[in-house]
Amino acid sequence: MYQVGYKKLYFRAGQVSFVFKVVSFLELMAQIGSLEDVRKKVLQGTLEVQKCFRGHRARQYFHELKEGVVTLQSYVRGEIARKEYNTLLSLKEQVACKKLNLDKQLMAVVQIQSVLRGWLVRRRARRIWNSKQSNVSKRKPGRRISEVKDLSPEMLPSVVEELQKRVVMAEVALGRKERENAALREQVQQFEARWLEYESKMKSMEEMWQKQMASLQMSLAAARKSLVTDNTISQPGKHHDTTQSPRFYDSEDMSLGPQTPDAAAPPIRYLNNGIEAAASGLKNGGHDSVSPLIKEFEQRKRNFDDEVQAIVGVKSVTPPNPTEEVRKLKHRFEVWRKDYKFRLREAKAKVQRMGHAEAEKHRRNWWGKKIKRF
Repeated sequence: MYQVGYKKLYFRAGQVSFVFKVVSFLELMAQIGSLEDVRKKVLQGTLEVQKCFRGHRARQYFHELKEGVVTLQSYVRGEIARKEYNTLLSLKEQVACKKLNLDKQLMAVVQIQSVLRGWLVRRRARRIWNSKQSNVSKRKPGRRISEVKDLSPEMLPSVVEELQKRVVMAEVALGRKERENAALREQVQQFEARWLEYESKMKSMEEMWQKQMASLQMSLAAARKSLVTDNTISQPGKHHDTTQSPRFYDSEDMSLGPQTPDAAAPPIRYLNNGIEAAASGLKNGGHDSVSPLIKEFEQRKRNFDDEVQAIVGVKSVTPPNPTEEVRKLKHRFEVWRKDYKFRLREAKAKVQRMGHAEAEKHRRNWWGKKIKRF
């Protein structure tokens, strides 16, 4: 029997010992839990102590490292300052040496200038004195002529013979000079005639170029009109025969009248006869400057003809925007026309400079020969 308060419990045999075992087990578990709590508290305290110790040690190491770095920086900065000071001292010494050398050079330059100026003055004085002496010596032949009158009759024939030789030599030199002057005048006239011929040929080439430009512009306009009319046609099967190139000008009559693209176009020659004649006339100096422009003009002419024919001739497969194609072709033509005009002016100026240089060269040669002979 087991009594709890006013109640009495009756257990069978063996149950009381089991209850005591359970109670003792629970007490043991309670003790184990308390010991576990104590162990956890001890571990937490140990961690706190380790953390404080390690923080103290890290701070101590940091302070030591900081003191070492500051000391090292002080030494390094002191060394840098000493090097800069030494550099400044060396620069100061170099500046002083350069200033001293500059003063010496200035003194030497002044001395050289004084010597040179004195030498120039002496040379000029010597030349003036020599010119005076030469003038005096030139006046002596007049005195000699006056002295000839006082010579003896035996010496007069030799003197007369010498004077006659001098007269003959002077006449020969005078005739030679006159022939040279006539030849030079003839050369000047030839140069002037050639120069006028060059100018006339350049003007004719400019006129032909302007006419060719006008004809090309008209062909572009006609091509654009034909493309617009083709776009407006909506009935299938009414395509005109436009396989021929829209070239609306002839080389013989230089007619600029517009023609339709459907008409049979004559073979294009673009005034080739006139251009080739102008190019063959510029062989003496201007051919090298003008012939590349003529070749480029012919090449560009063929290129523009091919492009216009390609735009107008291809009607079976219509381009997405023929007006835009014509506008691009016209823009390229305008750009090339301006560039070609500028280079044509440069070629003309070059030909003019060549003519002036040749005339100036002959004139200088003539004057140089004349001065040498005198």
